Amino acid sequence: MTRALPTALLLAFPLAFMVLAQPGSAQTAPTSAVKQNVKYTAVQKLVKVTTDGGKRTETLVASPLTVVRGDVLVEEVTVQNVGRQTLPQVTVTMPMPNGTSFTGQATAASGRITLAYSTDGGRNFTPTPQHISSVTQNGKTVLQKSAAPMGEVTNVRWNVRDVKAGETLKLTYRVSVN
Repeated sequence: MTRALPTALLLAFPLAFMVLAQPGSAQTAPTSAVKQNVKYTAVQKLVKVTTDGGKRTETLVASPLTVVRGDVLVEEVTVQNVGRQTLPQVTVTMPMPNGTSFTGQATAASGRITLAYSTDGGRNFTPTPQHISSVTQNGKTVLQKSAAPMGEVTNVRWNVRDVKAGETLKLTYRVSVN
């Protein structure tokens, strides 16, 4: 028997993890304390898949009331520069919602967007998911890196260069309900 979960349990991806980098200084603050001209909006959508005549179609259901194990959710963050100047860099870091696992799908890196992953709660980020551990070799402490499965990703982070005045960007990633 599959049990439906209220999405309120999954919506625990706080906007407080979003960061804005200004020229000359990096600033980290909860969204409510960010005074810059950036507006963030986060929504969660359920992916409903139907097949008709062999053709697969995805429909996104905004703000689902319940989800079940195996459902796929799209986490969408809208970033809007509401100021009058281009921002040289905006960094957005999002955790995986409680009770979910990252599927490996996220807004891809491009010429102006870099994408990085964390498997340790957002302490370290790498271009591909990795386990980072401290080990002693020949009496010296060294960092050891090994590949990590996508399901172990705890956070995704995008660095976006040159967000123009009035520009709006949508960044998404997908998770599966555990």
